[in-house]
Amino acid sequence: MITFNKPITVVCRMNRQGDINPFKFRLKEAGCEARTCYIASVQQVKYGKHYDEEAITYECMTEMDGEEVACNLKYIIDTRVWLLHQLNSTIGIAI
Repeated sequence: MITFNKPITVVCRMNRQGDINPFKFRLKEAGCEARTCYIASVQQVKYGKHYDEEAITYECMTEMDGEEVACNLKYIIDTRVWLLHQLNSTIGIAI
């Protein structure tokens, strides 16, 4: 996996208990138009820290160019910022 830590736009779902689940995100590649990536499944959710800030890490599967790709999204709770933390390195993406 390649680490990016790049801020991204995420659309998420919330349940009645207030749990956040990412649904899709926008990925802007260098020199290309932004693409929408839909989350196929959330494999694992971890609560922890990201540089001294409370964060939630989502290990997800998404589809890009017809191939399932693993990615890690982080939601920084205090600042309400989503980050594309890691992306499977088999896809050639320059962000």
